Amino acid sequence: MAIITLTTDLGEKDFYAGAVKGQILHRLPQAHVVDITHLIKPFDIFHAAFVLGQAWQSFPAGTVHLVNVTHTESKDDRLLLIDYKGHYFIGYDNGWFSLAVHDIPEKVVALPADQVAQGTFLLRDVMVPAACALLQKQAMEQLGQPIRQIRELRHLEPNASDQFIRGNIVYIDHYGNAVTNIHQKLFDEVGQGRKFSIGFRRERLEQIHATYDAVSEGEKVAVFNAAGWLEIAINKGHAAQLLGLDNNVFLHIDFHQ
Repeated sequence: MAIITLTTDLGEKDFYAGAVKGQILHRLPQAHVVDITHLIKPFDIFHAAFVLGQAWQSFPAGTVHLVNVTHTESKDDRLLLIDYKGHYFIGYDNGWFSLAVHDIPEKVVALPADQVAQGTFLLRDVMVPAACALLQKQAMEQLGQPIRQIRELRHLEPNASDQFIRGNIVYIDHYGNAVTNIHQKLFDEVGQGRKFSIGFRRERLEQIHATYDAVSEGEKVAVFNAAGWLEIAINKGHAAQLLGLDNNVFLHIDFHQ
């Protein structure tokens, strides 16, 4: 099965996403095109990396993931084709891959510079042809020049000791839930089943529930989401708006006997 996913900041108002899908189907009529999202915040590669990082492993090996988000701080328009664990990723060399996958790619090629210089709609005009060629069994080495190094970025990592974890909010989802960079694995390793309190802004929670509706409607709740990340939410409410939460708000978990 030929699968191509799209993670972009193109939005849903304009023709761009439709034109990309049309070009894919023109080149590869049997392709299955999956929109992960077109609502990435413009130029926000951290947002794109978080969303793609939660989604790509749900797809079968052989899937091609197109990532169209540029970075206002990056002047490097080099486009990369990356092979990692049987998946292919195509996007700009601006650090999103290291943020999404947290590992070293197995093989990378840079798509030809003369192609990159053709115009402004590189997703349609350069990335799509490369994706379709891959799914038609063309080798990566035929599509670009092998390279050894790509740009790497890192999210802020939580700090931890045997008594506490300090982290921050990294993402606000569609429901207004605030996703943190504290994973359940780290929480379990540090906490060792001890009592704890979660503090952020002027709020404090002393329990993590299995579901949002474990508390009354309108009440604050902490949960580990499906990917294992700690979330601060409000049952049937928008936690980010009601609690004044956004990216980089800090929170702390203190453990005690």
